Amino acid sequence: MKMRDRILRVAVLALLLYAMVSLAREYRLLCRTEQRTEALAAQQELLAGQNRALTEQLEQPPDRQEMRRLAWERLGMVAPGEKIFIFTQEDTDREETVWDWKLEALWKDG
Repeated sequence: MKMRDRILRVAVLALLLYAMVSLAREYRLLCRTEQRTEALAAQQELLAGQNRALTEQLEQPPDRQEMRRLAWERLGMVAPGEKIFIFTQEDTDREETVWDWKLEALWKDG
């Protein structure tokens, strides 16, 4: 009987130990899941705020100055009567030569 009681006690102890380890593992997983949920909730709140701001921006009438700026920057459009300057490689070389000359003059004077 004593041997049977010892085996039973060892088996119960092993089961309790296994249950505790499993519970600890599940608790850690639950904590990580909660942290991830909180991070995603914060990200969702941030994106919702950005979405509201963009929706408000869409509902406002377009600003003519902003439209002109975007047309100029993104599309390369110009207003009627505006002058366009196109620089070629020769112009760039000439400008660099002028600056090199000015720098050499500064070094000689300095």
